Amino acid sequence: MVYVPGGSFAVGPSPRVIAVMRAIADKAGLALLMAQYRLAPEHVCPAAVEDVAELLRDLRRSKSWSGEIVLAGEQIGPNLIMAGLQQNTNEMAGDIAAMVFFSPWLDLTLSAWSALTVNMGTLNVHSREQAELAVRFYLGMENPKILPDNPIASPLFGSLEPMAPLMIHVADGDLSLDDARTLMEKLTENDGASFLHIWPRVSRMWERYELEYCQQSIEISASFIKNNLPV
Repeated sequence: MVYVPGGSFAVGPSPRVIAVMRAIADKAGLALLMAQYRLAPEHVCPAAVEDVAELLRDLRRSKSWSGEIVLAGEQIGPNLIMAGLQQNTNEMAGDIAAMVFFSPWLDLTLSAWSALTVNMGTLNVHSREQAELAVRFYLGMENPKILPDNPIASPLFGSLEPMAPLMIHVADGDLSLDDARTLMEKLTENDGASFLHIWPRVSRMWERYELEYCQQSIEISASFIKNNLPV
């Protein structure tokens, strides 16, 4: 299981989220590999995408992993996963067994309703202002060459087919709630192989804090992965 961490493009992985991903991998009977990528603002888009895309290409070159790779990530991790897959022109479609996304932030335009209204709730500690600053860091503070609606920055606007079976976990007050919903609506070719879990009354990436819900999402995710691994 390859884990691509979040961190708003500028911060390293959270030890708490690493523990969650390790628990999912263990329950699914998989080894865990954590991706590393260059961080903003020193390295702007598409540096991080290129790093993740190169890792995916390296994995594809190893025939022993064919059909047995699981991709997982939280926050901007799914963004880099999807953009990285799009950069590989869908060459890895047959190599990915399943994907699990947590609070996926896939649209950096911040134009979706859940992004516009995120400050109205009391459960989400990630404000729109923080998200806007992260976008500026990632795309460049002055005269960015890549705009927020470019698919390499917002893979929700890029090619989505074919994609491996996908499970998404997101909070009902999450900035990226509509990103998750839109992605699931667009995945019309998976024939019921993908699932969206919207968790009520929890904060963004609640897996860091809400132990009760965390255990449920771990169990659900591990079961989903095992059901999609080759026999």
